[in-house]
Amino acid sequence: MGALRKLRLFLAGVVFFGVCLLFLDSSGIVSPRLAFLAKTQFMPAILASGVIAALVFILSAFVFGRIYCSIICPLGVFQDIAGSLAGKKPGTSSGNLGKKPRFRYRPGKTYLRAAILAIFIAAWFFGLPVVWNALEPYSAFGRIASGLFSPLWALGHNGLAYLSEITGIFWISTSPIWIKGLYAFGLGLLTFAVVVYLALRNGRAWCNTVCPVGTALGVISRFSIFAVRINQEKCSKCSICEKSCKCSCLDSKSGTIDGSRCVVCLNCLEACRYGAMAYARRKTPKPANNVLPTLNSADRRRFIISS
Repeated sequence: MGALRKLRLFLAGVVFFGVCLLFLDSSGIVSPRLAFLAKTQFMPAILASGVIAALVFILSAFVFGRIYCSIICPLGVFQDIAGSLAGKKPGTSSGNLGKKPRFRYRPGKTYLRAAILAIFIAAWFFGLPVVWNALEPYSAFGRIASGLFSPLWALGHNGLAYLSEITGIFWISTSPIWIKGLYAFGLGLLTFAVVVYLALRNGRAWCNTVCPVGTALGVISRFSIFAVRINQEKCSKCSICEKSCKCSCLDSKSGTIDGSRCVVCLNCLEACRYGAMAYARRKTPKPANNVLPTLNSADRRRFIISS
């Protein structure tokens, strides 16, 4: 596993675990110390800090691409965890049962993404919190964590408290199992079901179809300074990189990557056997072959005289 991918997975794991504790820690011991993590999330940060936060996210996407989606966003990391449980799905090939890859290149649903982003902005502008919260990724993960994970966390905590009491080895106090209500539970369950279903079928489908934050950052990341690149001289067209791309944005046949959908997970770098994939600065276009080299003053005078 490459060093960059190891670093990404480590940072994503730390942030995800910390954000989960914000919703799950009923004791109030740990969560106050992790409250700053909420301000690293896209919409909470913009609502709290305004233009400054927006500029930070825009700058990060312009330099590094959509690293926010693969490292900081808890809903994005949750999709990776859920999607990793699927492996390969069965399929048919020439009438024979076999295995086909879960991921393959698919053109982006540009108009659908733009429409959802427009609805999200309109809901924010006109004050429609039901629509806004349904689409905003941090709110969506919050519904899952507080509606589903929190009661399970409290149940496990109380189980440890019971064991500590009967064994007398150590002592853990019980905590109340708090369920906000059937409405909150139902919303959390619905969000969980939709996100997990999409992750199991198509990886980061939520990020690259539904999520308005992903769409907004994707517009900027198309022109990012650093990006995943394919070295055509080393590429064997084996399509292994495409089969490892959970965003379905890598077209191995044409050797192109849709930068608006790439979340810089770096899975393709690890999958490539020929060292044809790299995360580096975008190449500047080479000058055309028919462009004359720059002439110095002496050569310019000789050229004019001979003409």
